[in-house]
Amino acid sequence: MEPTFKSIAHEINTQDNRATQDPLFCVFEKERIYGLDPDYSDGYEYDSETDDKIYYVERDRFATAHFTEKAAQEYIDIDGHNLERPFIYVTSMRRCYEMIAIRQALADNNFKR
Repeated sequence: MEPTFKSIAHEINTQDNRATQDPLFCVFEKERIYGLDPDYSDGYEYDSETDDKIYYVERDRFATAHFTEKAAQEYIDIDGHNLERPFIYVTSMRRCYEMIAIRQALADNNFKR
């Protein structure tokens, strides 16, 4: 279903903001970077051809951001197969006044469409 400003306003005003002021629901994925020194790694895997240990670190890689958790989850449901272990992280738009103004206008359903 294509979202409308009214449906976005409803989600913003009724969702759990996870105790975060001016929340932004970000989709991240786990990314592994291989070929590190063992002293600086998070773990290792065995190379199937040489049976050597290959050390890696895991990082959270940003994929996209949404005004609502529902939209973030729908993104994962639709496109999550292209991401490695996707998850939603909520961050604050603190002092990001342009984004806060847009979010507030959405919450107030103060757009014309």
